[in-house]
Amino acid sequence: MQYKDCQHYLLTFNAANRNMIDREETIHLNGTGTITVNSANEMIWRDDQDRRAADCVFVKLNLPDGGGL
Repeated sequence: MQYKDCQHYLLTFNAANRNMIDREETIHLNGTGTITVNSANEMIWRDDQDRRAADCVFVKLNLPDGGGL
C-alpha cells in the first residue's frame, strides 16, 4: 500500500489531564510512504520524509482476549 498527502504532528499531552493537548507541532505535510507485508507476514512501514520507520517491523500477536504486551 502506498500513501501520499499524509500529515505528521507531534502532540504533547497535559501531564495533569491526559485528555488535553498542551502543544501541537507540525513535523511535515504532504508525506509519502509505503506499508508492505513480507513472506513472514510481517508488516514493514517505510516513510519517505524523516525515516522514523526505517527499522520498524510489526508482527501479529496471538494473545487471548486481545491483550497487549
